Amino acid sequence: MNKNFKKSTIILLSVSILASSIPVFAQSKNTKALTEINDCVNFKEENYNSSLANSILEKNFDEDLLTDEESKLLDSLVSKETKSTEEKEEILEVLKTFNDPYLRSVKKVISVDKAGKALNIVIDLALLATGEGGLANAGIKELEKKYGVEKAKEIIEKKVVTKVAKKLSDWGLKGMLAHAGRFAGIIIDNIFDPGTAIAKFIDNHLDANKGNGYLDVNVPW
Repeated sequence: MNKNFKKSTIILLSVSILASSIPVFAQSKNTKALTEINDCVNFKEENYNSSLANSILEKNFDEDLLTDEESKLLDSLVSKETKSTEEKEEILEVLKTFNDPYLRSVKKVISVDKAGKALNIVIDLALLATGEGGLANAGIKELEKKYGVEKAKEIIEKKVVTKVAKKLSDWGLKGMLAHAGRFAGIIIDNIFDPGTAIAKFIDNHLDANKGNGYLDVNVPW
């Protein structure tokens, strides 16, 4: 358990004990103060997750570089998308950086399903990294609630789609940032499974072999 989480837990327990010890007639006067403390704790926890998410993205999922806490966060996101240990390992492999200079680029294909799950993880981390909300649907709804749909779309295009485009580039799909606006719209319209929606769009409209259920990419894999 990380130190920040321990601190947050201790603070929350202290707040609960304090609240239970306050006479009923006095509790209403302290409601605002207790709410502010809770908000402060939640803010610190969100900032901590934001920092972890940013770091994972910057390290491009390189397991040798991730800290224990970063690995735990990534593991939880991958587990959310997968149903078996084998599938989990496959998605982690897809997420890794392909930068070995001794490997030659060869034509490979990634299924839309597998690509979608990997992109969902990238999107989750990118949303966490904004510090504005939670994962996928919750994070997108929070952005829309706070800024409105159009502004939320701008934020997603700037801070989320750029991460998606980078991962697509890692796979050998270059020039995807040119479709940033369209990708942002797809994410907004498919908040429960945005990664798969983007993968399907690429397969049906941008891929060399359109509509075959796979993304045709070039990676040193």
